[in-house]
Amino acid sequence: MENQLAREFNLKTMAKFALPTMAMMVMLSLYTIVDGLFVANYVGTDALSSVNMTLPVISIIAGLGIMFASGGSAIVARKQGQGMTAQGNQLFTAICITAIGLGFVILIVGSCLKVPINQLLGATDRLLDFCNDYALFLYLFAPVCIFKTLCDTFLVTAGKPNMALIASIAGGLTNVLLDYVFICVIGMGVMGASIATGIGQVVSAAVALTVFFNKKNVLHFTKPKFQVRSLVETVTNGSSELVTNLASAVVSLLFNFSMLKYVGEEGVAAMTIANYSIFLLVPMFMGIFMGVAPLVGYNYGSGNKRQLHKIFRTCCIITGILSVVLFAVLQLIIPFMVAVFANNNAQVIELAEHGMRIFAFALLFLGTNIFSSSFFTALSNGKISALLSLTKNLAFTIVGILVWPLIFDINGIWITIPVAELLGAIMSVIFFLAYRNRYGYGGKLHQTAPENS
Repeated sequence: MENQLAREFNLKTMAKFALPTMAMMVMLSLYTIVDGLFVANYVGTDALSSVNMTLPVISIIAGLGIMFASGGSAIVARKQGQGMTAQGNQLFTAICITAIGLGFVILIVGSCLKVPINQLLGATDRLLDFCNDYALFLYLFAPVCIFKTLCDTFLVTAGKPNMALIASIAGGLTNVLLDYVFICVIGMGVMGASIATGIGQVVSAAVALTVFFNKKNVLHFTKPKFQVRSLVETVTNGSSELVTNLASAVVSLLFNFSMLKYVGEEGVAAMTIANYSIFLLVPMFMGIFMGVAPLVGYNYGSGNKRQLHKIFRTCCIITGILSVVLFAVLQLIIPFMVAVFANNNAQVIELAEHGMRIFAFALLFLGTNIFSSSFFTALSNGKISALLSLTKNLAFTIVGILVWPLIFDINGIWITIPVAELLGAIMSVIFFLAYRNRYGYGGKLHQTAPENS
């Protein structure tokens, strides 16, 4: 069994390894956007607003999956680099069982408490029924959602990024087809969109299982070994990703409250359209760094600082170029994005077009922040990754959404994210410089054994 992570990587081979993961993330975002298109055009902008109201729930469920996936995959990849493949498989299996068990806890609690939770999230009487319909199946499919998130990352760690892409395509096409059937044909509204998403995740996870049940693959299911220390390290190492999603949930909640205060339900719809623009473009960053993370973990584990330096330098170049390109692309597609989602609502169109012109500046800095979080997590330094996420998402963003609107009215809502991303990027660069010699990605090309993390 050849470990694909042990190969010598240059720009071309690294891009070839990471591109399937980037394509997978873009596909997933496209399917999310298709959900929104069906809801906006066949149910209405109030239904679209209700989807945004439940976004904190989605962020928390996904955040738990990403925490186990990113934290665990970095450790598993490191163990592979150290020649401890069997121990890596035991940890991988234990992580999957633990994460799925947590998903069932969410299923039970969320299903029973969906109404008060939606009211707590700010659902108005006008939106509450939509929110309840959409949230119910989010909770029912929570174990599948978490496991599917694990699969997205661990398929890359297994050296099978193409299978991750195939799984996402299979699940996404199922989602789109069922969106049409449940919403357009049967008329199930937002509930149909939620069910379609859940079934799509089931299909995607089923494809991944064909890899993990195959003992011939480097990474596969085996008899688990539940070591508290390893599981705690997994959670700690992936905590930054959970923090990011929890902060995203809080930020989404505050944005919704602010929009309701300054504009009303139409403001929430405009913010939802802005979020969809981010869903469309940001996965390119996430996909690249998700694809590269196992390479970072493996080469850190094997002590190959020369390769680690090449990976870091290449990612910096890609981040800079992609940031500028995506900013320009969003500025060009804003009228189209607004037109297809606003459903001829003049107030929503005006709000969304104006706000997205400002919102787009976040793309110039967001890639650096995603890269820094992923990179330090892959180096098994969850503390730094969590600190960067906490500072950007809690200090810069939450304080911003509370302060800027008081000064700039509704424009203050729109500038919050760009300003927070800018300040976060500055912090990321500072930490990159501070830790470059400790981990050897700053240019020292000799090889040493990795320090314990």
